[in-house]
Amino acid sequence: IAPGEQARTEIMPNWLKWMIYLQGNRVFNFSIQEILSAGFIDCFRLCNPNDEGFTLPPNNPNARLDYVFVSEKMKPYLKSSLVIRAPEEVKLASDHLPVLTEFVI
Repeated sequence: IAPGEQARTEIMPNWLKWMIYLQGNRVFNFSIQEILSAGFIDCFRLCNPNDEGFTLPPNNPNARLDYVFVSEKMKPYLKSSLVIRAPEEVKLASDHLPVLTEFVI
């Protein structure tokens, strides 16, 4: 997950809790940090600074694992970014909730 983001580990399945325990009770964020360090911008976080944005699993999301990044040149065209949580059928489409990001060009 992204640096500064939280995951609700208390509602994760036991196998995932065990994996996190084996990692020293840490949820790693180094891969997203590399993208941010390269100058890319997290569209969802920019548009929704106070929304958890959890996308996995769809029935009871506990972590934000889906991202859309944009370069600094594209940032002015960013209109919105959101997690699609409705209708209920969206939860059947995948093992993650979709993220919709809209640009005005």
